[in-house]
Amino acid sequence: MARRHLRLGRIVAITTPANTASQAVLKKIGLKAAGVVRLPGKDEDSAYFVSEG
Repeated sequence: MARRHLRLGRIVAITTPANTASQAVLKKIGLKAAGVVRLPGKDEDSAYFVSEG
């Protein structure tokens, strides 16, 4: 709904791999796990989630 209202093509999110509570929320709102990324300037990996579409 928000994606249509704001006319967003894709939504992405990151969280720490150990933060399973945040991952559960991201999944609940429809995002899918898409792997692990390391952001520039960071020493740790982040779990990467994306919306379908």
